[in-house]
Amino acid sequence: MKRVWFYMTVYAVIAGSCGSKKSDDITPVFPPSPEWRLSETVIRYAYGNNPLIKPGVTDSIITTYNPDKTFHTQEQFRGPRANSGATYYLYTALYDQQQVAKITYQHSKTGTPEIVNETRYVNHQLVRFFKPGLETTRYDSVVYENNKIVKVIHIDDPVSMSRKWEYAWEHDNLKEVKYYVYAPNEGWKDISVTRYDYTDIANMLKSAAPCFLLWGGAPDASTFSANALRSTTTFATDGKILYTYTLSYTLDENNLPATDSLWYTDAVAGTRQLYSVSRSKYIDLNKK
Repeated sequence: MKRVWFYMTVYAVIAGSCGSKKSDDITPVFPPSPEWRLSETVIRYAYGNNPLIKPGVTDSIITTYNPDKTFHTQEQFRGPRANSGATYYLYTALYDQQQVAKITYQHSKTGTPEIVNETRYVNHQLVRFFKPGLETTRYDSVVYENNKIVKVIHIDDPVSMSRKWEYAWEHDNLKEVKYYVYAPNEGWKDISVTRYDYTDIANMLKSAAPCFLLWGGAPDASTFSANALRSTTTFATDGKILYTYTLSYTLDENNLPATDSLWYTDAVAGTRQLYSVSRSKYIDLNKK
């Protein structure tokens, strides 16, 4: 009996120690992987043939995000241009259930924000954007195929100011844009074609792509691409190259673009010239 009691005691101790050890096991909690977003860009211009911006002029762009990680503001401090002094702009995205409802623009730090564009959605896709009160008379209509933007038509008054952009995609990158203007007696006239080439670097502007589409001016769908641009080349209707922009990058310790050098070549000069150098900083939205 003593021997049986001894074994039972030993078994109880072992079982108890195992149970205790199991109860003390803690599943390790690993920190979330970084979610990097662009926070600041400083652009220094170098191209001597730009009639608006002299070499050495610097722009600074600061970007902020909402607590839910959506784009919030872009604050721009722009150096002097040929037709103006230094300027300040603030763009703000306003949301309705995480969809961009409005983009506002503020000129000067004490200025009153003005609405650049309002939006209309169908099945959670942006189908129209317009200035306040002009939804049916002066607007941009967005067309999709396979959940990618394939066309934006700008309807204007007078109709001769109407424009159209047609987009072609390769996988998740925009590869070509055809640009048209409307001639009342001829219909849509093609003006140019721009072709895009990409690096294997992630596009750090993609998270704010819907906002860039609504900025005003030509709608920029390239910000929806998965990868960062390597070059864009624009051709005339006869196939001749009008100009090319080429980007070269250096990466930081997180493999994010720390600097990008923008080079410009046009049909007249024919030689590549440095246009600007941008330096970028990032924030980790998963870091508290």
